[in-house]
Amino acid sequence: MPSSPDRMCLDCTLRAVNGTKYCAKHQTTNRASEYRNLYEYLRADDPIRKLYRNKRWKSTRLKVLRRDLLCKVCGHHAATEADHIERARIVVEMYGKDEFYNIDRIQGLCHGCHSAKTAIECGWAGAHDAAGQ
Repeated sequence: MPSSPDRMCLDCTLRAVNGTKYCAKHQTTNRASEYRNLYEYLRADDPIRKLYRNKRWKSTRLKVLRRDLLCKVCGHHAATEADHIERARIVVEMYGKDEFYNIDRIQGLCHGCHSAKTAIECGWAGAHDAAGQ
């Protein structure tokens, strides 16, 4: 006797095969892998991501990390990541590509604070996490 109720298939309303996320019909295809590959394919052509892959960004990042030795949010850990104070996409849309590299619009953050900030901005964090509780 199973200890918990069966899961529903992630692609339809049928019951998933025990121990998996998909029904027998959808078991043959690996949907998660397909979605991940499509996401990465579409993400590669993102014009904002392309701005991060050049010498100008690397130079800007180093200037910010030299300026901000400690994380601007927590102040306890070393700054290891250069983060746009406003979202990079908004900076480019409102002010142009040159402002993307303006060090006054960028702050140094530790990995933990950068991940938390990004999760809240992108909607990956739940309302409970966003409230800081």
